[in-house]
Amino acid sequence: MKKTYPKLFALLLLSITTLFNACKKDDNENPDIASIGEITATVNGTLIKYTAPQALQTVVGTRILTSFGGNNQNQTLSINLYTVGKLTTGVYSETFTLGKENNIQLLLVNKDFSTSTSLFSGSKVTVTITSVTDTSIKGTFTGEVKDYNSTTGEMTNKKTVTDGTFHVFLK
Repeated sequence: MKKTYPKLFALLLLSITTLFNACKKDDNENPDIASIGEITATVNGTLIKYTAPQALQTVVGTRILTSFGGNNQNQTLSINLYTVGKLTTGVYSETFTLGKENNIQLLLVNKDFSTSTSLFSGSKVTVTITSVTDTSIKGTFTGEVKDYNSTTGEMTNKKTVTDGTFHVFLK
């Protein structure tokens, strides 16, 4: 069972590295949300705005991976959603199970990579897609994650993510 965590952690690092490398600081202090997108979520009762949102879609085996996320001063949020066929509006909900090919991943990583959070067995994630076009995706999300220690393989400090909203543009 411990062998699944390193694979999940590797995917997490790949997703986060892609987001960090794809994002650059914008000198415009009041950018137009309609042109750059937005991600917000309440994590353990604290509202967090994630800037520089990025989104991409790619084929992974027989499924399509839609991955999106953003940064704030301390952490990056990333959501990976796997579908068989094109992403459509609707509710995507799943209870995470270790060792199973899960379709939804919710990840939070500190910018210095000292702490990452991940889904844990039994945690539920719900992503609702309210609008999807060839260039953008809008919706909401909720879920639960725990801190993951890559050295010990232990998961602690449950975090509840509520009231998540996103409007991201595909690159």
